[in-house]
Amino acid sequence: MKEVGQFFYQNFINVKIQVDKTLHDKEDVKAWYPDVDTIARIGQVVNFRF
Repeated sequence: MKEVGQFFYQNFINVKIQVDKTLHDKEDVKAWYPDVDTIARIGQVVNFRF
């Protein structure tokens, strides 16, 4: 629906983040760990699907 799209466009900022952590993560990904932890906590992310 066009109205729904306009509402979200005007009121939200969408972001895509990598919440999982692996032994193979590169240093640039690891540098984001603290920020991702904060976003997950504020957003109340408790689980995710693959």
